[in-house]
Amino acid sequence: MKRIPLKNISIANDDLVNHATCPLLSVTDCFSVTQHLFDGGKGHYKTAVHCHDCYELEILLSGSAENFMNNDVVSQSVNDFWLLGPDDVHSLHCTSEEPVTILTVHFTEKALFDTALLELYSLTDPIHGSLSSEYIEYIAKSLETLSGIKIDFADISKYAEVLKTFINGVLLYVIRLGTRRKRTEPQKLPHSENTDAVFRNAVKYVRTHYKEKLLECDIAAMFGYSPAYFSECFRQYTGKTFTVYRQDLRLNYAYNRLVMSSESIEIIFSDSGFGSKPYFYKCFCERYGKKPLEIRNAAKKHRIDDLGAKK
Repeated sequence: MKRIPLKNISIANDDLVNHATCPLLSVTDCFSVTQHLFDGGKGHYKTAVHCHDCYELEILLSGSAENFMNNDVVSQSVNDFWLLGPDDVHSLHCTSEEPVTILTVHFTEKALFDTALLELYSLTDPIHGSLSSEYIEYIAKSLETLSGIKIDFADISKYAEVLKTFINGVLLYVIRLGTRRKRTEPQKLPHSENTDAVFRNAVKYVRTHYKEKLLECDIAAMFGYSPAYFSECFRQYTGKTFTVYRQDLRLNYAYNRLVMSSESIEIIFSDSGFGSKPYFYKCFCERYGKKPLEIRNAAKKHRIDDLGAKK
């Protein structure tokens, strides 16, 4: 497949400045697009096991790869995409002799409108799927056009809004195409738009700080609500109580690090926000039906068996 000539584009909405080292709009902590090329002729390339403090959308433009996402292995070919969140852990293994080209989009909640934000918050696992060649061509041409029209905008913030509109459209499209996902439909609440905005910010705050000591009453006070009212609205908005929602985030994060790394369980449960090892074991076993080491050993055996079957 012919390599699509995509340019690097980066935007932000709150700290918009140009850097002399970058010929296009500069990168901050909001949104960036890059293209990576791995030379298959030099052997199969493997990225280190890693996670991000942002969301990551990647599209495979040429070659083939296996994506180890949390404890799931997904074989991917040309036009396939995957979307991971800040709590997901993965490693990419390029498996073709030909060059592997990947388009990578990194973005934070700051780059999203409310519609896309709600769709993201409804996901609990990485999603993946396949795009048509026509849609990828549309993305390539759009990026080329967007990089070229920057000079037409005297107000850089207006240009950022144009780019923001584009990435939100792409994100909504791939989310609705995504397979093997667990999602719940956002509740339609009888609140004002202002109240909904407050709870979007509350959910965002929880998702950002769930590894810290986080009490529902403190967050309620932070956003100006009584504990009882905040608790009921949070449950309606997310489909879960605050305690369950926070614990699910912590357990998902702990599980992903457990199966994808060799770190000690003490480090993992502490980094995940659990105050004691016994309580972590109790919650983990209730959620997954096995002890942490049993889960880790089973994941390791699965990877060994999978590699053996391919030889």
